[in-house]
Amino acid sequence: MPIPLFLKALIISTFLHALLGPVESSVVGAPQSGSDIVANLIPLPQNQSLTSDAQAYLDAHNAIRRAKGVPPLQWDPKLAQYAKNWADQSVNECNPHHHSGGPYGENTLWEQYDERTPAMVAQIWINEQANYDQSKMQCKCQPETSTCMCGHYTQVVWSSTTAVGCGNATCNNDLGVLIVCSYNPPGNYVNQNPFQNAHPLPSTGLPGPSGAKKLRRNRRHGTKMLHRLRNASKPILP
Repeated sequence: MPIPLFLKALIISTFLHALLGPVESSVVGAPQSGSDIVANLIPLPQNQSLTSDAQAYLDAHNAIRRAKGVPPLQWDPKLAQYAKNWADQSVNECNPHHHSGGPYGENTLWEQYDERTPAMVAQIWINEQANYDQSKMQCKCQPETSTCMCGHYTQVVWSSTTAVGCGNATCNNDLGVLIVCSYNPPGNYVNQNPFQNAHPLPSTGLPGPSGAKKLRRNRRHGTKMLHRLRNASKPILP
């Protein structure tokens, strides 16, 4: 007796569902590689949603980078986790001058309370551009001090940096909040123009940095503590 047409269609549909279903699931749900955080950073897809804080950090960085003619950054969740991990490890001292010593560029900021938005945090670093002498590719104040520094700004706009990730932690014993942003590749090389990959390249009046010695300049230093301390006798970190 011939098999009815509708029954044939049902059998074929069931077979295809059983065949293709597991393949689709395994591709969509495939876990990311467990490679070391230092290696093979995977850029976040442009259409992947970010938290509001992550988007605010990214927008603030890219606004000044766009104004300077350098390529935009991407948000990297591995860098964000690295920054968060270091902030978490620092909750007992809450010292923005103590850095992770890792392979990334690193900007830090301490605040008494969690009162600043990500855009306000980034703006504090961006404001250092007033201290930067682009013709000499160095800070106007030498050596840099807690009241005159440029390293946070130059890391924000460093043209060869492609990714950023930020995190924060509330410190123990009411010591405040520590904010960390990590950058890859790191910037702040001595005698190198932060805008060397800019379009158009800003004029520096100096020879190009191709032969510059790649020594890190102050790229792992924190901002000065913002001295709104409850206890006025609390020592101020240098």
